Amino acid sequence: MERRSLGRRLLALGAILALSAAIAGVARAVVADTEVTVGSNDAIFSQNKQNEPWVAIDPAHPSVLASGANDNIDMEACNAGDPTTCPFTDGVGSSGIAFSLDGGATWTQPIYTGNSARACLGPAACVVDPTGPIGTLPWFSENGLVSDGDPTLAFGPKPGAGGFSWANGSRLYYATLTSSLLSEDPAFKGAEAIAVSRVDDVNLRIPTKTQWLPPVLVSRQSSTTFSDKEALWVDNAESSPHFGNVYICNVAFRSSGLGGAPEPVMLARSTDGGETWADHRPGAQRDVHSLAWHPREPGHAYEAGGGGAARSDDGGETWKPADAGRDRHYVWAVAVDPADPGRWYVSASTGPFAAHGRGPAQARIYRRDGEAPWEALGGDFDSMPYALCLVDGRLVAGLRDGTLLALDPGGWTELAALPSVLALAA
Repeated sequence: MERRSLGRRLLALGAILALSAAIAGVARAVVADTEVTVGSNDAIFSQNKQNEPWVAIDPAHPSVLASGANDNIDMEACNAGDPTTCPFTDGVGSSGIAFSLDGGATWTQPIYTGNSARACLGPAACVVDPTGPIGTLPWFSENGLVSDGDPTLAFGPKPGAGGFSWANGSRLYYATLTSSLLSEDPAFKGAEAIAVSRVDDVNLRIPTKTQWLPPVLVSRQSSTTFSDKEALWVDNAESSPHFGNVYICNVAFRSSGLGGAPEPVMLARSTDGGETWADHRPGAQRDVHSLAWHPREPGHAYEAGGGGAARSDDGGETWKPADAGRDRHYVWAVAVDPADPGRWYVSASTGPFAAHGRGPAQARIYRRDGEAPWEALGGDFDSMPYALCLVDGRLVAGLRDGTLLALDPGGWTELAALPSVLALAA
């Protein structure tokens, strides 16, 4: 019975299964599929190739949806010229965009203009059309960039003369990887960067190209930086003092990800609707693994990083280290008590090789109350706790090896054994 109650409230990612269904056996209703990428030619590879989709819902207009995907809609056919270059075409973007104004029942993939290889159907070698039809984000080639996919989208309030307000309308943010169009005159340093596109008032009509704002580069780059694995969110709660702020985190692969170089997770914030970005705040961790916001106390944020943990009480403007009492400083997962913003939890190991290697993780889970030192909740874990969350005041931990545990007065209780657990949400 305990498993049934808990299972209905958890979603475990990484095992590619619904934890609630696995534990509670909840029946899922089957809904007919609806094609989203309706603009591509389904008979031609790789124009019919899409993956890594993302969907965002406008909180102010719930029937308005935007979807992004790695979409080869504008690439050449594989028999055009050298077939070994398939499935990509140099200089042609792959950050697809589609919209639904009826809650996902139907979708439109707009046609913009930019670098396109749609007409390259072979056997002649492809010549990219700089003003051809595209079903991907506009204004990249015109700004010396190529959209390279890995989409993450979110709606937020539109800025206006009086600040952010839903009354101004909604703004869609679309973060994507990007590369320089011209190697001899690159738009930035390094192989890949993070860029954000923006468009307003999607609820009024499918956006035209002129409605889109030019992409803005977010990540701080060096000649050997490969930025990747971005995630974006907008503070959309009107009660929050940071309403309208936009946040992006991404992995910065140093030395282009070669030779075991550092791979810190970076965090950037925009307070002006995505026009400008700041990527580090005083006191914050530079290698962030996890970030949590308190669900009831605006402005309270918590982070776990490769050098320790930190907390902010002003929406991420400033951060204060929180490491006293914890003897392990490679911190991975973080969770906060919804009923008490002063109580939070982290998992930590002695270092990355112990946490993610083949041997014992040498990991512990800690609790902190207010300004008191961290307190270890039991002994060492041989498998790294990759995820933490609170369910009705009960701490639940998901380990790298798939073990799902809950903290009870008598210690840790095993709830389930899954293939793997990467994240938990209650």
